[in-house]
Amino acid sequence: MPTSALHPPLNLQRPHGTPLLQPFPPPTPPPSLTPSSTPSPNYGPMNRDKVRDALLMLVQDNQFVDMFYQALLKVHQS
Repeated sequence: MPTSALHPPLNLQRPHGTPLLQPFPPPTPPPSLTPSSTPSPNYGPMNRDKVRDALLMLVQDNQFVDMFYQALLKVHQS
């Protein structure tokens, strides 16, 4: 008894109808996720002084202090 008659080849491709078409075009990704033709600014290597300067700028910003304070309150209350 030949085994090929009992077991069809595994690589047999069967058509399953027409390909599924998308009804709408895909959404446009936000600009932050798309590569731009203009290179992004290079701020150079990160060092301790740059981190200190950035933190000093943040703590002098009242909006940042308020946001940080609200986040601390939420963490403390939970």
